Amino acid sequence: TEMAGRIEALGKDVTNFQTGEDVIAYPGLAMGCHAEYITIPASGKVVQKPPNLSFPQAAALSFAGTSALHFLHGKADIKSDETVLIIGASGALGTMGVQIAKYFGAHVTGVCSTANQELVSSIGADRVVDYTQTDIARSGETFDVVFDAVGAMPLGKIRSMLRPAGRGVVAAGSLLDNVGAPLWSLMGDRKFYAGVAAETVADMRLLSEMAQTGALHPVIDRVYPFDQITQAHAYVGSGHKAGNVVVAFAQA
Repeated sequence: TEMAGRIEALGKDVTNFQTGEDVIAYPGLAMGCHAEYITIPASGKVVQKPPNLSFPQAAALSFAGTSALHFLHGKADIKSDETVLIIGASGALGTMGVQIAKYFGAHVTGVCSTANQELVSSIGADRVVDYTQTDIARSGETFDVVFDAVGAMPLGKIRSMLRPAGRGVVAAGSLLDNVGAPLWSLMGDRKFYAGVAAETVADMRLLSEMAQTGALHPVIDRVYPFDQITQAHAYVGSGHKAGNVVVAFAQA
């Protein structure tokens, strides 16, 4: 669904890109990125690649980045000095969420496993909670925003951790979460958001700017060559990855 590469050819009417330019593209549900070449409209979700990002890092920017922006900034509207809890902070979406929340000035608590505590701290989390040692839902602590990046927590538990006027976000939730979020929002002043994130080129431009200034670092767990794509999918399916897994093609 997302890729980074070099433009090999342009349509005759394209003026906003150049042959040989490095770009990030996000076909989204159109898919097609498991290929050596892909075509995409020049008016679509494609932006120049920041020069300080490798191709694997750039390829990992779009999906998790636009999703985190959609939910944390577009829906929850996080503000400076608010407290944000991110569940699943070491995954692709979680690592983006930590950095984006910090970019907007929030105080971030990340929840992850013991093995990934150092990673989550290194990308800017103010505090890291090891879920194998502490059940944050039973701690009595409350937050302005609770962002469940892995769909691990029921909406009722999320509600119990929200301050008055807090916002609960489920980015990888079930159909029940998607249906239940607007219903839960009717019960009091706490709001809930779930469903599918919007994909916009404006968000991609912002992510690219953040990466270029060093405010955002896509986290890469492993890079597999294309002939090991089966192993790449198996590793992702194991549930043990931290950040992103990227498939790379040999470059001429």
